[in-house]
Amino acid sequence: MFAAISLALLASLISSHAQEFNLNNYCDKNLYFWEVGSNPRPPVLIPLNDYIQILFEPDPITKGKDIFISHSNTSDLSQPTLHFSYNVVGDWSAKGHVLWYSMANINGVPFKGHDVRIDGPPCPKILWKDGQGDDGVKNCRDAQFMDLRLCVEMLES
Repeated sequence: MFAAISLALLASLISSHAQEFNLNNYCDKNLYFWEVGSNPRPPVLIPLNDYIQILFEPDPITKGKDIFISHSNTSDLSQPTLHFSYNVVGDWSAKGHVLWYSMANINGVPFKGHDVRIDGPPCPKILWKDGQGDDGVKNCRDAQFMDLRLCVEMLES
């Protein structure tokens, strides 16, 4: 519990800038994420009770990217996987850009029994209770940063 509270405090003190995407792992086990696009990356560890900060780097061709999160350190999509997808309309570094985003589960519910939340100013949040839901596609103008919080109820308990 202390680690989760410390993590939340630390995350709130770190200044966030445009183009930052924080993947917060409040779960009781390690997670892995990988990006897919014209320049795919291998799985990267998100340690338990920790977070990884990456830059939103829209694909130069599609202007978007797909991020996958799983309990497995392989990019094998036959495992239960959370899929976060985003696309940017307009110049990402300039005022007036629009960020479109959505979440979906693939091959099961990797966070069954846990809350999953994505939000960031001024964007509307998506909150999945019990690791699943369907809030459709969201969008917001002039996104500052985004936070994906996995097993967020562990932080609040």
